[in-house]
Order: sequence, then structure tokens, then C-alpha cells
Amino acid sequence: MPPGVKHYEIQCRFDNRLMVGARRSGGNVSLALDFVPGATLRGAFARWHLTLPPGQQDWNGFLSEVSFCDLTPGGGAPIPLSARGCKYGEGFLDGMNGHGVYDALLPGFAHDTCCHICRGELKGRRGWMLCGAGFEFAHAEKHALGHTAVDIETRTAAPGLYYLEESVVARDGFIGEILVYPPGTIFDQLRALAVAGGLRIGHGRSKGMGSAHVFVRDAPASALPSIDERLRGMQTELNRRPGMLHAAGFSITLRSRAVLLDDYLRFRTGVEIADLVEAAGAFGGAALFARTLSGFQLAAAFTETERVFGWNEVSGMPRSPDLAVRGGAAFLFIRDDQPLAGAEVEALAQGFETVEARGIGERTGEGYGRIAICDPFHWRGEHERGGEFAPDGARYILH
Repeated sequence: MPPGVKHYEIQCRFDNRLMVGARRSGGNVSLALDFVPGATLRGAFARWHLTLPPGQQDWNGFLSEVSFCDLTPGGGAPIPLSARGCKYGEGFLDGMNGHGVYDALLPGFAHDTCCHICRGELKGRRGWMLCGAGFEFAHAEKHALGHTAVDIETRTAAPGLYYLEESVVARDGFIGEILVYPPGTIFDQLRALAVAGGLRIGHGRSKGMGSAHVFVRDAPASALPSIDERLRGMQTELNRRPGMLHAAGFSITLRSRAVLLDDYLRFRTGVEIADLVEAAGAFGGAALFARTLSGFQLAAAFTETERVFGWNEVSGMPRSPDLAVRGGAAFLFIRDDQPLAGAEVEALAQGFETVEARGIGERTGEGYGRIAICDPFHWRGEHERGGEFAPDGARYILH
């Protein structure tokens, strides 16, 4: 973590189910997200901010110095969109009855390959995973609650007016991070209020939903290796692939949704080198960082988009929807025939440390644009797959 950035871990445990709308309610079905967006978390803290005496309120510091990231089930990360698993025995190899999860980001993955255990078709999977020495799925259970409208005259169920609402429950609560840069006093006050009084998040509050007990602590050591180690690990694995002996590369994996704009303020569907240079800002090696990145080109991308919605409390109106790149999107950048020199690894590690801390794109204060550089999911596997089910020379990571 760069100097001057304070990293907190926040955990919310709910007394009842949680319902955060996935989109604007339409018709008689209300869909729910299976995580708490950073914008929703920031809104919950803003309610505590309003309770402070006017002389102690610092809206400028609240909006510009604190980044509220998404709260996910058990603190899991989105499964990369490059992941492929067996449709009949989904799950990591170390899990119960799992047939393994492949990663298709690096060169050499055969898209027509099949499960090495049952030869079943490989499919992509959405959801959450817990990262550590190995990987396992993080689960959030969705529930659907139906109810009817009441006829005012007869006080009975109104015919044809049936409503269905989704909600979510996570066994280990919802865990995320809050970044404060530079460390100030405004978040210390809000943290104390939230821990003592809890937070109210999402819809259905009159039904007892969305009441959270809050725990905030200094963030533990990251489950990810250092960026320097990740960069070197990626080079080692990449150079083992056919035709990549002298190539250099790095990957960008979105740990949250990202809102990316081009020069004409149009939404983009992928990460570009310019996003990384802009997010790194100015530090001692900024010039070498930008110069090193200029030689890389996008070689592979697994990306999807979704619309994100919000509410403007001041105007009492919904925000215009933004188009965001989905969390878990993965991008591989490669420079042919020029391995990374030692000085370049050092410059990239220093710059990427800042990029990971600050995020890329728009609305980073609301948790958008969180990334992982050279996620070990793409280059470090417990198992390696080859042989009769794969084309000659094909290599890919199996977890």
C-alpha cells in the first residue's frame, strides 16, 4: 500500500435478509444484487455524517478522501470471466466433487477442450471466490419472497397483483475494504458512529431487512503476493507458452465494476494502457512506468458490461444509468520479443501499487475500478493439464 493510504477492513452482519436492487424496479419482480455496492455503503455512512454538528461535518473530505469499496459475500473476489469449469462437476479440484476450474487468459488454452475427469463441456461461471493458498467458492444464498397487494375495499388479496422480491443472505456476512487517503479525522468519527449504531442498507427496512452490525478494523495482510512477485510469476508462466519465450506480459483483473470513458465521454468496454498511466498519477518513477507500458499491446480480453443505477438524494431523482465493465473482466497485455528488465519490473511494481490502491476509471470513491495486477489465478495453479484431451503443446492453468 503506498505511503499515506490507510487501509481498513469492514464487515457487515445483517440481522435479517438483505435487498439491494439490481436495477430499477419494473413490473412485479424486484431483483437483488448479491453484494453491497460501494455507492450504497457510502450512502449509509453519509447518513451518520448528517448527524454530526455542522461545525464537524466535512463533506469535501468525505467525498474526496475516502473510497468505499464493494462488500462481497465473505470478502470474496468476483470469479474471473476467463474461468471455465465443468458443467457437470463444477467446483475447484480441492472442493467436494469438483472437477476443477481452468483459466483461459494466457495463450495456449484450447477453447474446444473438455473436462479432464468426465469430458463434459466447460462453461463460464459467475459468482465469488475466496483467494488464498488455493481457491474456493464464496456463497450467497438468494431468496424470493412473494406477496399480494391488498384491495382497499374488501381488505382481501387484490386479484392479479402479485409481487416477487429477491433478497440475499451470506453466512459469513459481507466484507470489503475502505481506503482513506490521506488518513484524516472525518472517517474516524464516522467509523465510531457506525460501529456503535450499525448501518441501514438497502430496501425493506420497514420489514426488518437491511439492519447491519458493523465491525471495522485495520486490514489484515493481503492474500495476494507482492506485486513484484506477481509480475515475475506471470513472466515465468507466460514464457513457458508456445511462441512466448521472449515475451513480457501482465494482466489486469477487475475486482469490482469499472466505469471507463473515452475522450468523447463515451463508455468503453475494456481497459487501456492510458487508464493505468492516469491512475498511477505522479510518483518518483512515473516517467519510466509510462514509458515501459507504452510497449505493451492488448492480447486477450474477457469482458462483459452491465448498467449500473443510483439515486440522487439531493434531487430526489434516480441517476442516469452508467454502462460499467463487469467485475471479473480480465485483460492480458503482451510485449513481444522483449523480456522485462530488472529496472522495468521495479518501475512497474511501484506504479501498479499506486494503481491498485486508487483504482481506474470514474467513481473510484464509490468502489468502482478496483483491480488486481497479475492475479495468481491466471498464472499459478495447483495442477497442470495436458495429454490426450488437449492439442499438442497446449498448456493451461487448472485449479
